Amino acid sequence: MGRELQRVTATAMSRAGWSGYDAGWAQRARQWWLEVRHLADLAAVPETRVTGLAAMALQAGERPGGGPEAVELAQTATAAAMTEGAPPSLLSLLTAREAIGHTQVGDHPAATSAIARARHWLDQGRRPDEPFWLSFYGPADLAWHETRVGLLTRIGKAAETAARTAVHSVDATSFPRNHLLYTVRFGLLLTQLGQFDEAISVTRSAVQGCTRCAAPAGSSPICAAPLTC
Repeated sequence: MGRELQRVTATAMSRAGWSGYDAGWAQRARQWWLEVRHLADLAAVPETRVTGLAAMALQAGERPGGGPEAVELAQTATAAAMTEGAPPSLLSLLTAREAIGHTQVGDHPAATSAIARARHWLDQGRRPDEPFWLSFYGPADLAWHETRVGLLTRIGKAAETAARTAVHSVDATSFPRNHLLYTVRFGLLLTQLGQFDEAISVTRSAVQGCTRCAAPAGSSPICAAPLTC
């Protein structure tokens, strides 16, 4: 009973971390996720520990200078997940987040290799025993990781192709928040590439969809980065 209570508490802490993350309180989110890892270790709940590591890897990959930590967190989570027989989709997600870390430190070959491995894992298909929070992850989110790699490596054409894939393949009905996030950043990317007419059209579409940015009831905010409408 005590271990089950620890499991529930760790899950609540994880969600508290995401609430802080979405509110832009990076340090609070990090503190909650550190507590999740600690409690998961005490309760011997490896899947919860992996979730905490995955969240921290995402946050580190978005922080200037956080590349090395993102790589270490993602690799640690991957090793733990593989030990527990995790579904391929989770391994794909973790490897995609590892790719962002490699790109931040300038190791472009490692980033390209990680993206290829992430695609390989995702191509293995889905499993019925996947955790609920992982339902957001698929070709669209992987494409968005590819977009970020393309931007950080200054490969504009690759970033544009991946961004288009992300916007067009995400399920806007089930994940309106992700769709909005991808659309907004796609508009910014088009602006950077000098494609202003399309950038205006895409951004207008994002503004019109802004009222749908809230995550659906029962979904997890793990799907996307903070977004202010």
